Amino acid sequence: MMTSSDAPALPLWIGGRAFLTVTPGFFDLADASGQVRYRVPLGGADELAEAVRSCQRALPGWSATAPAERAARLLALAESVETYAGHLVKLITEDTGAAMDAAQAEVAAAVAALRAAAGTLETKATSQSPEVVAVMADSTRCFEGLVAKSAPVLAFGGVVILKPSPRGPSAAVALAELATRAGLPDGAVNLVHGDDALVAALAASPEVARVLFAGEEALAVKLRQKLGDRLVAA
Repeated sequence: MMTSSDAPALPLWIGGRAFLTVTPGFFDLADASGQVRYRVPLGGADELAEAVRSCQRALPGWSATAPAERAARLLALAESVETYAGHLVKLITEDTGAAMDAAQAEVAAAVAALRAAAGTLETKATSQSPEVVAVMADSTRCFEGLVAKSAPVLAFGGVVILKPSPRGPSAAVALAELATRAGLPDGAVNLVHGDDALVAALAASPEVARVLFAGEEALAVKLRQKLGDRLVAA
């Protein structure tokens, strides 16, 4: 059986590429038999600072990109997610134990969210300002939740830092890579794994304008105690 020390560590995703770092701690993601599949690095203030710098480099260019081009990039990402749906479903079910049909529905909803966000640009709506936004999801919406919250931000020229649940991180890493492959600029979509230390760093970061959360209300209540009015949950 693979031990914790033998299991591969998942990367962060910063600046359009996998970002490997040594964090103070790891979350061991095990399967139903107890075998550790991945070690999830638990980042904090240092890792968040790297992601913020990446966002700040990407924000001016992405926000200045023509709306039609931003829509095209989001549609390309939707097509990539659809193409790799089987792989993403496998990652979700293996990470979280979700039923196959539930994982399939989650990926389909993510594709729909990307296409809907691209569609809003055709109306020339400007309901959001370009900014650096953190996006969190729990293991009940480990993939679709991140996509649904990120897509409108990206559509209107903002950039994101994804913080997936340590209990469902694999599909989120794949999402960040697919975003780069789809032509979103390096630094538009970043990913940092973490737990309480990362939430505390988000609460203290003036560069992160908002924190969006998708998941269960009980966790949203706990997060709001730490993030206050910066947290937007639904």
